Amino acid sequence: MTQMIRIFTDFFSVYLSKSVLSVCLLFLLVSCHNDLEVRVKHSVHTQLQTYPESTLQDIYKNLFQDRFGPEHAISDTASARRYLEKELASFDTSNSMEIEYLGLHHNYVRVNLMAVKQGKISQEELLSAFCRSAKKIHKRDIEAWRVEWKKIVEIIERMDLNINNFESDKQEIDAILCQGKYAVRHSATFRENYQPHYRIIEREIFEREFKKVCFSP
Repeated sequence: MTQMIRIFTDFFSVYLSKSVLSVCLLFLLVSCHNDLEVRVKHSVHTQLQTYPESTLQDIYKNLFQDRFGPEHAISDTASARRYLEKELASFDTSNSMEIEYLGLHHNYVRVNLMAVKQGKISQEELLSAFCRSAKKIHKRDIEAWRVEWKKIVEIIERMDLNINNFESDKQEIDAILCQGKYAVRHSATFRENYQPHYRIIEREIFEREFKKVCFSP
C-alpha cells in the first residue's frame, strides 16, 4: 500500500511539474506577443504623431534601421566623409526631429545633420560616431526579420490607421524581403514634407558622446 502511494505521489509530482512548465511556457509566449504588440503600437503612434504624412514604407524604415543600424557597412572612411560633405552642402533646413530613438528597442538614434550645421557637433565627430556604429554591425538575419515584420504588419493592420498606399507598400516590402534584401528609401511624400538628413548612431555611442553635451534640454 505504501509503495502504491509513493508511486502515485511521484506520478502526480511529475504530472504537476509538467503542467506548471506548460503553463509557464504559455504565459511566456503570450507575454512576448503582448510585449511586441505594445512596442509596435507605441512606435507606430510616435511615428505618425511626429510625421503624420508617413507611409508604411517610412514606418518600416524606422523599424529596420533600429534592428540593423546603418544600411551600408562602412569600409572606407574617406568615401563616407565625401558623402557627408556633399549632403551637408545640399540643404539649408530640415523639418525632421533633431534626434530620434528608433524602432522597437531604441538600439540606434537618428542624428539630424542640422546639428552639424548649427555647430552642436563637428562633422568629424559625427563621422567618427557613424563609422564606429556601422562597424559594430554583424551578420544580418534577413529571414528572421521577415518573419518578425510579418507579425508587425498584422499588428499595424489591426490598428486600423488608414495609412496611404498601405497595401502597395506592404507588397513591395514583402517582395524586397523575399529577395533577401531589406533596405528601402523614405517615401517621396516623407522626403517632400520633412527633408530628412541624418546619420544613424548606435545608442551607446550617442548617449556617451553626444546626448549630455549637445542635446540636453
